[in-house]
Amino acid sequence: MRISASECSACSKAVIPPREICPYCGPRAGSMKTVTLDNRGSVLTHSVLHKPPEGFEAPLAMALVQLERNAVVLCLAKTEKELEVTIGDSVAVTEANDGRLHYSLVN
Repeated sequence: MRISASECSACSKAVIPPREICPYCGPRAGSMKTVTLDNRGSVLTHSVLHKPPEGFEAPLAMALVQLERNAVVLCLAKTEKELEVTIGDSVAVTEANDGRLHYSLVN
């Protein structure tokens, strides 16, 4: 699976979801180009919320995942198995029907 992103021509950072303006450089950087990234990455950090916001069930596991081109995305756990995720673990990112990104451990 591939993930749609935008890449800044000034700083070369990729951002998800795609945007017209780089959140790091601002409008002075010019237009962003659309790129697709591999959905495999590694966990930078993670947390489990035992009292999540309304609309979510506890425990809610989340992780910041770094993909290629230094793109970082916040993802929710796909299953309870991901509650045991650790920093540096390899994960795959997928998009759910509701548009949210989820991570799952890969071997």
